[in-house]
Amino acid sequence: MKRLLPVFASQIGAENVQETDAHMGGEDFSRYSLDHAIPSAMFWIGAVDPKTFAQAKETGAPLPPLHSSLFAPAPEAALRVSVPAMTAAALELLAGKR
Repeated sequence: MKRLLPVFASQIGAENVQETDAHMGGEDFSRYSLDHAIPSAMFWIGAVDPKTFAQAKETGAPLPPLHSSLFAPAPEAALRVSVPAMTAAALELLAGKR
């Protein structure tokens, strides 16, 4: 992920990139790396409509989590940001080790 942080910052702006501590965000995610034989990282993208996010921040109301029937992402905006960012990340990783 250290290698990808600058890639994401160049794609979506450093102010929009946050590094978080490792945690159990996806119960099966660690299996994707073949028992740590392949490095892995999880990329999260904000998908909530900005107006909904601002309203929740203002009122303190919780936002519906992923995998909830109430989760309602803003798909076009999320795709517009995430697809170029993930493409740039893939190109960086496919370019070989530095």
